[in-house]
Amino acid sequence: MARKWNPINWLFCALKVNHFYPRQAVERGQKTVLDAYGATNPAEFFAVATETFFEKPRQLKKNHSGLYAQLQHYYRVDPIQWISNPPNG
Repeated sequence: MARKWNPINWLFCALKVNHFYPRQAVERGQKTVLDAYGATNPAEFFAVATETFFEKPRQLKKNHSGLYAQLQHYYRVDPIQWISNPPNG
């Protein structure tokens, strides 16, 4: 089960992922699971993190498990479950 959503945990994950990982990777020309545009400001980071959470959940969880856990608790869904167990239709 994901850790309870907590603004302090969110801030820590956001700062860690946003400030250190993407900027360094982008500067080296490496691709990241999070779009580099998310590093422009906190609102864009939240938007990019949310988009990645729903569109690339496995990659986000693999690369940024703490951030994934915070978004999972915030949205109260686990998009990986949608991929693993699609609804019968």
